[in-house]
Amino acid sequence: MANPNSVTRRTVVALLLLFALAAPALGDDVAKKRQVDAKISHLQGSLAATRKSEAVLRSRISALDNRIGSLETQVGSASLQLASLQRDLSYRRQRLADLTRLFRLETRRLDALKKSPRRSTSCSARPRSTRRSTSSTTST
Repeated sequence: MANPNSVTRRTVVALLLLFALAAPALGDDVAKKRQVDAKISHLQGSLAATRKSEAVLRSRISALDNRIGSLETQVGSASLQLASLQRDLSYRRQRLADLTRLFRLETRRLDALKKSPRRSTSCSARPRSTRRSTSSTTST
């Protein structure tokens, strides 16, 4: 069997050799860890800025939602007013058409009366003063 001191010595030498080889790898790991930590810190800063921007946008969206609701209410009210005004306009147009027809009818009747020989000669043949006295006696 081997001497226990030599086994211990070999083990110590192997461990030293292992640590010597692992030390640069550990150094690389520390540098990588620092890079990763720096990147994490940068990303956390970006995330915080993004969350702040998100909060501002949510606030603006909420305000715009309220504004849209208000405008929808106003549009509904205006639509009701418009419907009422359109009904009124339709009624007034119909009334105007009726009055226009009546005006044309009365104009034709007047023209016919003016052209009528009996009516036109009797009206123009009377003196003006006679007409007044006739109308005054008629009313009494």
